[in-house]
Amino acid sequence: MNETVELTPVEMEMIAKFRKEQAEAIELAEKEEQLAAEQEQIQAVEHEKKMISFSKQVMKAVMGIALIVIFYSMLIMWRQHDLSALPTLITSTLTFSSVAVGFYSAKAAAENVTKFNQHII
Repeated sequence: MNETVELTPVEMEMIAKFRKEQAEAIELAEKEEQLAAEQEQIQAVEHEKKMISFSKQVMKAVMGIALIVIFYSMLIMWRQHDLSALPTLITSTLTFSSVAVGFYSAKAAAENVTKFNQHII
């Protein structure tokens, strides 16, 4: 029942060549998968770098408005030679800015805790 088939040298060479090509194809497929995964990671990192979070945009706007108000008020007070509005300007602008900084800091802390917990798990 155990019949062995004798192969000619040409057939053996063809089988060896087929196996080699098959191994190369598998290796190429694995390399393509690795490259695709690396490309996805690179795109994700680039997307994160390009994207500025909404809270950062709001924070920049708040600080920009605060600086504009302060410098404009300083200019008007200098031209009018009247510093009576200075205490109101300082307290209202800085209170507005400090509230924004407080909310931004709390949000950033919550995000960092979430990221830290994901890295641990």
